[in-house]
Amino acid sequence: MKQLLLFSLFISFSISIYSQQGPPPPCGITSVYICDDNDDGFKELNLRGLFPFTSFCAASQGEVETDYHTISYYETQDDMNNETNAIINPEAYTNISNPQVIYFRANAINSGGNFESLTSYDDFVEIKRLSTTISPLEVCDDLSDGDDTNGYAIFDLTQIGVSIFCGSVPSNYSVSYYKDKAQTDLIVNPTAYYSNTQTIHARVEYLDTGYVETTSFELIVWIPPTMNSVSSVLVCDDDSDGFIEFDLTNKDSEILNGQVGSEVLYYEDSSFTNPIDKNTLYQNITNPQTIYVRVENSFGCFDTGEFSISVLPIPQINQPTPLEVCDDISGDGVETFDLNSKNTEIIGTQTGVSISYYSTLFDAEVDINPLPSSFTNYANPLTIYVRVQNDPTGCFAITTLDLYVKDCSNSGVIEVNAFYDEDTNGTFENDENLFVNGLFTYEMNNDGIQYVVSSSTGSFEIISDDDNNTYDISYSLYDEYLDCYNITTDLYEDVSATNGNLVTYNFPITKVQDCGDIAIYLVSYVPPRPGFDYVNYLVIKNKGLETVASGSVEFVHDPLVTFNNVTYIDAGNSVVNTATGFTLDFINLAPNQQETVLINMNVPVPTSLGALLTNTATYSVTDLSAENNTSVLSETVIGSYDPNDIAESHGPEIIHSDFEATDYLYYTVRFQNVGTADAINVSIDNTLDSRLDKSTIQMLLSSHANVFTRVDSQLNWKFDNIHLPSEDMDEPNSHGYVYYKIKPLTGYSVGDIIPNTAEIYFDFNPAVVTNTFQTEFVTTLSNEKISDSEFVLFPNPANNLVELKFNKYSSNSIETRIYNIQGKMILSNKNQLQNKAVQLNVSSLKSGLYFLKVNDGVNEFTRKLMVK
Repeated sequence: MKQLLLFSLFISFSISIYSQQGPPPPCGITSVYICDDNDDGFKELNLRGLFPFTSFCAASQGEVETDYHTISYYETQDDMNNETNAIINPEAYTNISNPQVIYFRANAINSGGNFESLTSYDDFVEIKRLSTTISPLEVCDDLSDGDDTNGYAIFDLTQIGVSIFCGSVPSNYSVSYYKDKAQTDLIVNPTAYYSNTQTIHARVEYLDTGYVETTSFELIVWIPPTMNSVSSVLVCDDDSDGFIEFDLTNKDSEILNGQVGSEVLYYEDSSFTNPIDKNTLYQNITNPQTIYVRVENSFGCFDTGEFSISVLPIPQINQPTPLEVCDDISGDGVETFDLNSKNTEIIGTQTGVSISYYSTLFDAEVDINPLPSSFTNYANPLTIYVRVQNDPTGCFAITTLDLYVKDCSNSGVIEVNAFYDEDTNGTFENDENLFVNGLFTYEMNNDGIQYVVSSSTGSFEIISDDDNNTYDISYSLYDEYLDCYNITTDLYEDVSATNGNLVTYNFPITKVQDCGDIAIYLVSYVPPRPGFDYVNYLVIKNKGLETVASGSVEFVHDPLVTFNNVTYIDAGNSVVNTATGFTLDFINLAPNQQETVLINMNVPVPTSLGALLTNTATYSVTDLSAENNTSVLSETVIGSYDPNDIAESHGPEIIHSDFEATDYLYYTVRFQNVGTADAINVSIDNTLDSRLDKSTIQMLLSSHANVFTRVDSQLNWKFDNIHLPSEDMDEPNSHGYVYYKIKPLTGYSVGDIIPNTAEIYFDFNPAVVTNTFQTEFVTTLSNEKISDSEFVLFPNPANNLVELKFNKYSSNSIETRIYNIQGKMILSNKNQLQNKAVQLNVSSLKSGLYFLKVNDGVNEFTRKLMVK
């Protein structure tokens, strides 16, 4: 409704009266409303016409206007008292302010000639604007009110009176309402007038003088929009995290069903507050989730409704290793493959899913032309497509399977397997699983060269090019599993395979006692860079063979990074964000299975190059191996990077006194195919430094299936038939890594530096040589500087006082806060600089790693602090 402007003219009067009977009482003048023609608050007024004698004098006292001299009007009280500077033309006076006080004076005519008294009466008159242009009175038709016709509604016409007077109607005014301009058809009950859209005429009368104004206004009945019923949204998850982004505006046309002139608004709550921004894709916050809808026209009439969103899980797919068969005597490279032999490897223990194989990606996507289980290839090698579908929902996932027909005519193949012999009969049966918690060792022709092999699948092959070659093959358990399992047969001697033949040797593993073991690993594909996203991969692996595991893992990120979210969460598992990261609750993790989640973070632009970021993941339940229940990843912030590199999780410096004899170094070798085609095979060579204990090496994790072999200090990983896509083909899947642990030899001392370099081979291309990562044992961590503020932190580690020395600084106040590794603030101080330095007392802190935040009023920086 249009807001009306007011102006007020306040008028006081002083009257000199000569009367034997004394002056009359004060007059008590009431407000007068007049029209303002141009809404500027000023108007030419006839003061004599507005306020004649009879309007303010008490006629009941017997006086008449002729008993007084002519009234004089003044702009100030002094002029009135002194009878000076009277308003010259009161019949045509324009007010000079709004509101304004006008003083006036009337002297009595003393017919008796006797002066008795002179009395002043002060009062005022408000002159207010009467609005003659009235905004329409608009209401929405309540379509559910039970009347027979739409377009009618009940109006309270008296609201217009409030609009006319910019407030309540004064008692000395009356307002009446008519259906016609001639004002003959009076509306008897204006507070509940049932009407459609029409014009109403109003009559405003000033009861004191009979002054009348007329105006008109419109009644408008708005027909509300109606919301059509809306179907539920069912969306297949694209990354197994239960959340997905989609365009809500896709529902607009279904909701409006052809209606025009209305807007569709979406809300997360039934109170319809804070509409969802439709200019961006919306991501559900729960699964399933109810979206509340309000359809609103331009006046604000509305209808409401709701619909649900359900993000349906897709099945989980394990990338299968290639399916290989030996070529027959024809040598034509065409053989028959049993595709169903890969089913268990691909879907694991999932239920309610179906698996099919296809020749093309299109066939797999639209589910046409599935291949028979007994399939004969038409090319060698050949890539086919696997579709795994969740039968109740129809959601599916697709992966590839490589088929190879091998020429086995000139070589003998010795297949070696370690398997969990669940029924203890010594035979490797189809429903039994391979065993990965140990090492193969073999020696050829008793030449004294030991080949130590760790297979990510529990199986590997020895290719023998000479019928006369013999091999001694053994298997050993990792130390932590010696009390849990037993190797029924741990050695085969003088094994051979004649050309063109395949022989198999199995190492049966039987259970001694149940040993649950959950291992936690943190790795990353790309090191942190300011301004870029930084992704860590949290791997939770059930290394036990008997028990389905459930539990909780806490992740704490470095305070320097911004935590975004966690993706690729298995169905049924849940994540709860915390102030310093998140807690992941996993359920039903099958034996020898793992879950990998992506932790998405961002490194803010102010982060200094060279800063060390440390993230930690912890599984708090005591199990077989406490050593693998915590994973710490420290990486140096860099400006640019080579995607093929090697790094150690402690960072470049390790405090000598904190590193115990039982501690390991954790190395990650990362690689990426930056070529123009997929890499069929990838191989990594890594020569151990003489200060590393080669006997303690243990493979922990890898991005793809591989066979790891150690010969003395020379390490090699073979990713045969990996088909690693190039960066421009599929950037997210063009990366890979291996992750292993190893101990340094005893006797390392302060100042010792252990270097490590790897060479990566993509097919037959020359080696890509990584950086040389150097691990130095130190007494204290290097002094760290913030380039913006230029301060030095010393000593570090500390046990009493820590000094922050600023080389150049203009501010006098520094705020410092100390957090523990869980992100809880332990100490907070406002510090005044003394000789460009601040001292912190950390003697009350327990030994360990802390994070020191320094705020200079402009920027905030974080550094690690060790307390002894």
